[in-house]
Amino acid sequence: MQTTTFGYRVPSKFSMVDLTADIAGWLRDKGDGLCHVFVPHATAGLALLELGAGTERDAETALA
Repeated sequence: MQTTTFGYRVPSKFSMVDLTADIAGWLRDKGDGLCHVFVPHATAGLALLELGAGTERDAETALA
């Protein structure tokens, strides 16, 4: 099993960061397998959603 850590700084209390490019780049040379993504922090979370067309604003409104 291989482990890689990515770090991100967010500009505000509520921020969405698109991890697609980072994860796709890491997976590119791995072949078949399982990718597990998690956030080791009590006030952070992960969500799978389609970005664009106001999705970010809708998610922030719903979570507020």
